[in-house]
Amino acid sequence: MSSLTIRRLIIEALLEVAPEIDEVKIDADAELREECDIDSMDFLNFITALKHSSGVSIPERDYKDLDTINRAMDYLEKKLPSLTS
Repeated sequence: MSSLTIRRLIIEALLEVAPEIDEVKIDADAELREECDIDSMDFLNFITALKHSSGVSIPERDYKDLDTINRAMDYLEKKLPSLTS
């Protein structure tokens, strides 16, 4: 799975909980809850959508590692090392 594909999975998961966001304007280093104006329940729904779309099991202790697009990409790339390019 390429970095571009992983980023797309993250954006699509975000759009599931915040369809009004403009994906082009999201700062990849900004905290998602502030950047996308989502609450804690929306963030959990984002994590759930990401789990389903990526097939990666994400334990609660790792949620903090998914607080920005770039950190979420790093996390998924580590979890899918043989699939990234």
